[in-house]
Amino acid sequence: MAALKDWQNHRLYLAIDTTVLWNRFCMIHISVVCCGRAIPLLWRVLEHGSATVAFREYESMLRKARWLLRHHPDVMMLADRGFSNHDFLSWLQASNWHYCIRITCDTKLHGVRRHPIEASLIYPNKGEAAFYRNVGLWQDGLIRCNLVVAYPEGVSEHWAVITDEPPTLKTLHEYALRFRVEELFLDSKSGAFEERRFSP
Repeated sequence: MAALKDWQNHRLYLAIDTTVLWNRFCMIHISVVCCGRAIPLLWRVLEHGSATVAFREYESMLRKARWLLRHHPDVMMLADRGFSNHDFLSWLQASNWHYCIRITCDTKLHGVRRHPIEASLIYPNKGEAAFYRNVGLWQDGLIRCNLVVAYPEGVSEHWAVITDEPPTLKTLHEYALRFRVEELFLDSKSGAFEERRFSP
């Protein structure tokens, strides 16, 4: 927190993600993305064999993060498909935090065509992107946001990323910052626990 006190005039990127240890424990991290890495801010360990967790398991972490960062006016949350759900999006919209979150290919979309369709039906060709505003999500369409669908060069699959900000190529760049959690998880697994576990 001492290091963050000088960042109040800059956007603060947070990434929320999970990883599983030994098929038994799930670690939930909320990290600050900076300097090419993800630095843990808050974390929780559950005895849970899946990387997919319910909103209730990380809601208290979000509330604590919001309190700790109450003096930071510009916070953006980054998350992968496992966190695209009604409860999380509703919480983010009420918190006034910005967000870039990837959604699944079968997410129902309202407003991009005449009738609700799945996200995969508007995926563009490789190297292309498309931008949509005021899109409704899921079966009821009550959560409204903007959407970027793309097939970026150098990746193996399409991206569909929702955001509260204008949908641009910058949306993809900001979402991609989330991948910096991979080094953190490497440290949490083979870089720490497994090496110590098997060292003489």
